[in-house]
Amino acid sequence: MPAAQARLPNWTWWSSLPLLHIATWLSLGTQVSGGVALWYLPFSLGLVGCLWWGPGYCSRSFSMPR
Repeated sequence: MPAAQARLPNWTWWSSLPLLHIATWLSLGTQVSGGVALWYLPFSLGLVGCLWWGPGYCSRSFSMPR
């Protein structure tokens, strides 16, 4: 049995950038009023990214710079 690959391919990191950008534009169509949307897809995709890429992605994505 072959050994498991330790890292995900690079395309998974780069594909998230346009995917989140397109998801933001889709979410703008569900705005009820200024700044309030019924459905904000990038948040859901960010949670999936945290589960897929692991805790290192979450700490880099959601931490604030000092």
